[in-house]
Formats: sequence, structure tokens, C-alpha cells
Amino acid sequence: MGRLIEKWFGFSQIREELEARIGELENENTELLREREYLAAETSELKDANNQLRQKNDKLFITKDNLTKANTELYRERNDLAREKENLNNQLNASQKQVKELEQSQQVLKNEKAELSKEKENLTKANTDLKTENDRLNHQVIALNNEQGSLKQERARLQE
Repeated sequence: MGRLIEKWFGFSQIREELEARIGELENENTELLREREYLAAETSELKDANNQLRQKNDKLFITKDNLTKANTELYRERNDLAREKENLNNQLNASQKQVKELEQSQQVLKNEKAELSKEKENLTKANTDLKTENDRLNHQVIALNNEQGSLKQERARLQE
């Protein structure tokens, strides 16, 4: 009789509609639960991926810091090498200047040596000429001494 009353008062149609709606809601709820599980799994995967990316990012920051330190060290070394190069260039320039001065000094000495050699040659020639003249004069002195001796003898003979 309960169904009869439901039919007369239209409750059966409402009940059917409500049962249909409940079925739809249960299906929708099941679908939402599946979607929630899927999203939970996807969220977990995304969290894992995010953690991995954070770890990689941390490693990259460490690598970046190390590279920055290495780069700073390389800049310092480059500056040190530039200073050393400048010092070596200054030393090279000073050495080249000294070499030029020594070459000029050597040329002056060669010129002086050539002049002294000429002067020595001229003095040697003059010395030879003087020796020859001295020998000639010595012969003349000997001849004059002999003549003087002869003249003294002749004078002594004449005075006798």
C-alpha cells in the first residue's frame, strides 16, 4: 500500500528522479575520486620532479660558485701574468738599451783601436826612420871621431 500512496501522490516519480540523481552523483563521485587519485599521483610525481630540480639547482649553484671562484682566480693570475710580462718587457728594453750602448762603446773602441794602430804604425815607421838616421849619424860620428883622431895625430905631428 505504500507504493500505491506513492503513485497517487506522485512520490514514485520524485523517488525515481531522486534515485536517478543519486546514481548520477555516485557515478560523478566515483569519477571525482578517480580523478583525485590521479591528481594525487601526478602531484606526487610533480613533487618528486620539483625536488630533483631543486637538487639540480643546488648543484648548479655550487658549480656556479666554484666557477666564479675559479674565474676570479684566473683573473688574478691573468693580472699577475700581465704585471710579470710588463716587468719582463721593461727588463728586455733595459737590456736592449744596454746592448746598444755596449755596441756603441765597442764601435768607439774599434775606432780608437784603428786610430791607435795607425798611430803605432806611424810611430813604428818614425822609429825605424829615426834608427836609420841614428845609425847614419853614428857612422858619421865614428867617421868624424876617426877624422878627429887623424887630425889630432896630424896636429901632434905638426907640432913636433
